[in-house]
Amino acid sequence: MYVDVTDFPVIDNHCHPYPYSREKRPFWRCFNSTLFEQTEEMAKSTILLHMVTNELRKFMGMDPASTMDEVIAERDRRYKADPKGWVNALAKDANLQEAILDITYPITAWKSKKFITQAELDEYYAEIESYKIHTELRFEYIYDPLISKDLLFGDFLTRYYKAMDAAVKKEKPVSFKSVIGYITGLDVTKPTYEQAELAYYRYLQDPEDFANEKVLRDFMLQDSMKLCLKYDLPLQIHTGSGNTPLCRLTKMNPLLLHDFLADEENRKVTTIILHCGYPFLREAAYVVSHFGQAHLDVSQMVYHAGLAAETGIKELLETCPFTKMLYASDGGGIPEHTWYTAKYFKQALSRALTYYVEMGVFDEATAKHYASLVLSGNAKRIYKL
Repeated sequence: MYVDVTDFPVIDNHCHPYPYSREKRPFWRCFNSTLFEQTEEMAKSTILLHMVTNELRKFMGMDPASTMDEVIAERDRRYKADPKGWVNALAKDANLQEAILDITYPITAWKSKKFITQAELDEYYAEIESYKIHTELRFEYIYDPLISKDLLFGDFLTRYYKAMDAAVKKEKPVSFKSVIGYITGLDVTKPTYEQAELAYYRYLQDPEDFANEKVLRDFMLQDSMKLCLKYDLPLQIHTGSGNTPLCRLTKMNPLLLHDFLADEENRKVTTIILHCGYPFLREAAYVVSHFGQAHLDVSQMVYHAGLAAETGIKELLETCPFTKMLYASDGGGIPEHTWYTAKYFKQALSRALTYYVEMGVFDEATAKHYASLVLSGNAKRIYKL
């Protein structure tokens, strides 16, 4: 008996835009998030690129004997010929219904300041017809530009919250997000106003002063949690792997969030541990099972990590309730990220659920109910979609 959930609709809990005009890199270079050099030979010898091109070969109806290079060339031809048709065909094939979009993309812009432009966003919005788009807002994206203005600390905070109010009214986000782990780590402390004020002025004097930057950013995350309560929105927080060398894994273990999540006020805010802490899967699941407000999504485990979902889903479900797991791709830059991740994750989830049914853990009807929660139901509930 096989529990097949591959045709189930999905809501992507966390992804990024992919306007055609922004695609600058060759296709083979789009499946590793390192900022260091990656050779074509290295990329094309990964399990992941074999899996992606295998799925594309079937989707495009190509000869099973066609090579990886031939598949990529045909994909490039079709996408260039009709970007809008291509992205919507992929979304329909994956049964992607809705997506929660981080419009403050990419994370590398934290250093380069080269964020996606409004014109690029408008291009992306115009391309998408087959699924509904929701947005999220990063705290750091709103307050970082204000740090460089040399304001008094009180004025800095006032302008930040006014800017956030304006952004919420304009974008109507369904979630807030923080990437503090990228910058100063997930071991978030709770500085006082006075400690943060002093750190702010010292950081203005020396932007390389990590110790004071950490005090300031820890304060900003803690203080920004009141925005979640004010607007009744959840928080997504980046954990686990990311863009090396900006993302240091030693600072990204979800266990480091213990004190932050245990805080009495923060326990009132639904918090989603993005990327299931990959590669710290068991740690993320353990955290989620111990904190009522905590949930996790499965991105980074898929699409970034080849066949990791074959064992990773079971690792997460050792302790993570089905009611706290959300599907997500973390896709962005090219449309195949969101498409392939949905296709493969549903295949891997089908195999995992079949295993549990055969083990007698629960029956097929229960398995499909749990699948519907992971793939869309939990997102509908958390984000009020």
